[in-house]
Amino acid sequence: MKVNTDYQSELERIENSIAELRDHALVPPTDTEKVTKYVHSVYQHAVHTGNLAQLEAVEPVIDEGIRQIRFPGDLYFLKANLAFKLHRLDDVRRNLAADPSLPASPEGRAIQADLDFQEGRYAEARDGYQSAIASNRTWDNLARLAHFEAKMGDAAQADQLYVDAEDELTAKEMRSYAWVELQRGLLDLAHGRHTEAGDHYARAERAYSGHWLTAEHQAELLASLAEPFLSR
Repeated sequence: MKVNTDYQSELERIENSIAELRDHALVPPTDTEKVTKYVHSVYQHAVHTGNLAQLEAVEPVIDEGIRQIRFPGDLYFLKANLAFKLHRLDDVRRNLAADPSLPASPEGRAIQADLDFQEGRYAEARDGYQSAIASNRTWDNLARLAHFEAKMGDAAQADQLYVDAEDELTAKEMRSYAWVELQRGLLDLAHGRHTEAGDHYARAERAYSGHWLTAEHQAELLASLAEPFLSR
């Protein structure tokens, strides 16, 4: 009997949720909880598979969800995140501005810091990340600041922040833990610490097995190790 990997099992759960809600979630009279669950499941599936075409196809589903419910702030925030993944920064701003409560929320301040970082306002970005952490110390906000510090050249501070991010995770968030381990591996790989990078990638695979993203990182590490021999 074939046993699913963690990745396959989660993907199957998302697909089952989509199948359960697809035919009626967006059909009036609608239920806010069902609309939100369906739209989030479609978004999660696209992100989970890493399929760009599928990710682009999520936007009209979110738009329909926004039309169907009375207070769609959560879906506008989801749409802002989608726009960020598609590198449409002006759309990120528009969607944050669509609900007056979003820009001032901890999540809104975090994504505004992401915008500042992308557009070269580094002091504002650092302040924004630190403010987001002060009001909402979550693993993802810590990981945002860690990524910032890594790009700014402080690998030691970045790794410590990734460790802090892991400390905020629960046993139910193994996919997130694996992602953080991949980021720590990337830090090591960037500084030529191949063994340490491999250790992080192995921990990511043990924590959340079968994910294509981990496989990609492991393949990159193998290619890096083989390069000196291939260039001879």
